[in-house]
This record gives sequence, structure tokens and C-alpha cells, in this order.
Amino acid sequence: DAEGYGFALSHSGVFAGLRGDLQASVFPVDCDTVGPAERRRLRKEEERQNWDKGRYQAGWFDEAEEFEPLREEGGDEVVSRAKEHKPWWLDELDLSSLSLEGEVISVLPLPADLPIRSLLKGLLDILFAYCYDVRFTCGDPGVESAWTVKTLSPTLSWFEVWGDGDDIRDVLLACARRSLVYPYVRSVDFARLLAGDVWRLFDSKANLLRAVMDVRRAMHKSQEYYMLNKLYVDQYAVFLRERLGREELEGFKAEIGEAVGKFGRETVVAGLDL
Repeated sequence: DAEGYGFALSHSGVFAGLRGDLQASVFPVDCDTVGPAERRRLRKEEERQNWDKGRYQAGWFDEAEEFEPLREEGGDEVVSRAKEHKPWWLDELDLSSLSLEGEVISVLPLPADLPIRSLLKGLLDILFAYCYDVRFTCGDPGVESAWTVKTLSPTLSWFEVWGDGDDIRDVLLACARRSLVYPYVRSVDFARLLAGDVWRLFDSKANLLRAVMDVRRAMHKSQEYYMLNKLYVDQYAVFLRERLGREELEGFKAEIGEAVGKFGRETVVAGLDL
């Protein structure tokens, strides 16, 4: 059998009792028998199979300087609106009083020895996907928001496990790959914008908690993806509130900032491996 999965690899046997169609909608393989290394290989293979070179090239050229006059005349309004939207984390909001009160979150006690860095890398990819949805919907999540976050996040879509050998650049590149394969806005520049967004989210635990609770509400409304709350999101909310230390957060944010600073167009394109 494969090792556990979900938050801190603390779950197993979850899929055994699911209907086949529900299991397939949440996850394409049986996590109880397919381990992390094979899941990563299958994830990358799926991304290659779904890669649309023509769609990507169209998006790339639309960003090129010689096409600037065309974009100023109109272009794709959805793309322009997503790029220009000012998300809530760019405002100076007081989130210090944000709590879990009123939210029914029932989880088992978190494991005593948590893989903090692995969990933060997983949170990074979940929130990259969340940032995409906030910009794409201009802060007004819709019926597709759960699909968007689930699909763009390697953690939620393939139960990715980020180990010590994976640096933050690897996480960001994996997110960029998925953002160039699946959603409506497929743009290297947009992926780089999202990397900066998620860096800003890591300013505080309050920011992170608000974002995680937004993800939780989106999944809760979904008939297909609600189980992701049990497997990941609920425990992330408790982890942020009770276990993540200030020094751990500040150190990780500094690493994100360093990676984002080197996340140029050439770096992204060279690292796509598609």
C-alpha cells in the first residue's frame, strides 16, 4: 500500500467507500495504492497531454511588446480585467480579529510532529490557485471557483507532496505549468503576477487564514470537491491558527520573495518542461 495522503499525510482509506464517479471527479487514481512519486509522474504526464501549444503561443504573443497597441485597443477584456483587478490583500486591511468562530470545523488533533516546510509549500500552491480565482472572478467567486482552485493546485489536484528536495521555485513552476494548461487565462506574465500575489498573502497569518477560509467555503459548496476540506483545508485552518509560528512564517515568506525575484519570463518558460 502507498503511504498516507492529505494534510501531513494523515489520511488513508478515504476513497475506499466512495462511488466510482465521485472518486474519479476528486482524484484520477487511487491514492491508497499509488504513492507520491508515481502521482507526480502521472501529474506531469497529464499536463503534457493537455498542453495546447497553439493556445499558449497566442497568449505569449499577446503579451509581446509589438502587440501592445492591439491590446490597448481592446483585446481580451477578461484577461485585462484579471490583470488589473486589485485583490483584497493589496489593501491595508485589519484582519487581526479574524477567527474561526461561526465556522464549524471538526478535525482530529493535529499530529505532534508536523512537516512544517512541506505543509507551507503545499499551502503556497493552494493559494497560488486561489489568487488566480480571485483575480479571474474579480473577488466574486462563482460556481467554477472550486474547480479552478482544485485544478490549478498540484496539492489539491494530485495530492502532491513537497519534500526537502523541492525548493520554492519548483512549487511556483508547477503552479505556472498548470495555469498555462487548464484555465481560461493562460499567460506567463499572469503566472508571474500570481507569484507576487501569493508572496503578499504570506505577510501574515491573518491573510493566510482568510484565504484558506475562502477556499474552504468554495469547496463546501461543491458537490464534487467538498472532501478536499476534510483531507486538507480544515486542518490547514487549524494549523494556521494554532501551530504556525511567526518566525517560521517570516522565514518562509523571505524565501518566497527571493524565488519570486528570480521568477522571470525566461525562467518560467525554461522550467515548463511541456
